[in-house]
Amino acid sequence: MNKLHLFTPIKVAEELLLIDSSVLRKVRPEELEGESWLGERKVELSPNITTMVDHFNSLALLVPTEILAETTAKIRAKVISSFINVAKACYKLKNYHSLKAVLAGLQCTPVYRLRKTWKKVPFLRKKVDKHHFMCQEEGR
Repeated sequence: MNKLHLFTPIKVAEELLLIDSSVLRKVRPEELEGESWLGERKVELSPNITTMVDHFNSLALLVPTEILAETTAKIRAKVISSFINVAKACYKLKNYHSLKAVLAGLQCTPVYRLRKTWKKVPFLRKKVDKHHFMCQEEGR
């Protein structure tokens, strides 16, 4: 079973914030010039932005991996609830990078289609959608 429940959501969010902020502090202004993080030499020209993108993608993939590894809807619902609580804690800490990564994982097609599982967390699903839209409204 998923071990996320062994930690408080705020502790997980704080650790994610530490990871994100340590990389963000290393971003040099020249990494932002000319969209160098999109080109073939992105690792060379924008190593810290590339690291942030890789971290985002890893977290966004971790969420569905952990959810889909469970065999019952009841346990999957608990894992989803844990990730929703982590997302809420990221929002409180203003860590929009990890918040969006967790939400991306929760909203990926294989997880989103788990109707029986989501029925076990209906009030939480609305909160996920609310956080998603709050991020969009705030331009984050």
